[in-house]
Amino acid sequence: MASCVHLLGFSVAFSLCFGSGLLFPLRRTDAGRGKSHLKDAVSCAVCEILVSYIQSELASNATLDSVKPVAIELCVYALTKEGINALYVCPGIIDLYAPAVQYVATQVVLDPAELCVDFKLCTSNQIARAKKARPLTPRELPAVPLPHATHSEGTRGPNEDGGSTLTILQFTDIHIDPDYSKGSPTQCGLYVCCRSWYNGTGSAGYYGDYNCDLPMTTLELLADTIKALDPQPDVIVYTGDNPPHDIWNETYNSQLGVTQFLVDYLAQKLDRVIYPAMGNHESFPESQYYGQLPL
Repeated sequence: MASCVHLLGFSVAFSLCFGSGLLFPLRRTDAGRGKSHLKDAVSCAVCEILVSYIQSELASNATLDSVKPVAIELCVYALTKEGINALYVCPGIIDLYAPAVQYVATQVVLDPAELCVDFKLCTSNQIARAKKARPLTPRELPAVPLPHATHSEGTRGPNEDGGSTLTILQFTDIHIDPDYSKGSPTQCGLYVCCRSWYNGTGSAGYYGDYNCDLPMTTLELLADTIKALDPQPDVIVYTGDNPPHDIWNETYNSQLGVTQFLVDYLAQKLDRVIYPAMGNHESFPESQYYGQLPL
């Protein structure tokens, strides 16, 4: 498979490897089901070629830079099917997540077919028909010691015997977007829209849109509403997810900056203790807590 990609180039390799049945043999009856089925089968085969190539290169201690062009190709292939402007977002996504992918790829045996099902480029039926499905096979990893947990009795909550009650206000997933712009496109082919420089259709509202992250106007409304509650809650808990969803465009400073802004804003606006917790979006890159942070 890998030699086919190396020698022929991607576009030629796709047609020859697929046409010769090397990667994903098509039955004659399959071809009669229409162009849609054939297109899906080609997508599945192309995905397996790219994943197999990346895996073989990483197994041969190739550098991340050497496999990034192929990883971007796979990203574009997968996200385009989801209606995403993949050429715009994939280079940034691959730059941010390539080290994590490299680590996983060298620690766990991942079957290309199974991965392509996760990428939504293959279906379980296609994989079963090609007899390629295999379970994940974790390599033997060193044991990670867990901290010792301590328990306490604590206090009991409200009960039917007239015990006191505690009012807790919890809010989460603000995902504030400092670049939200009223009147900007709400349909833009990206994970988050409503920015003035994006192209697309629709018009972002004053208080936000379903396809966009939160504008400042809605954050201000939230804070004012909490401040006006009477009686005030005994405890306020905020359970994280501060930054916007432009995961292809994240930087360490942008992630930290949004969190710092929200902490300062809520502390000043509500003027009381708030108990915070981190979400998966606070790290850099998003959802990756174990990478080395910039000094």
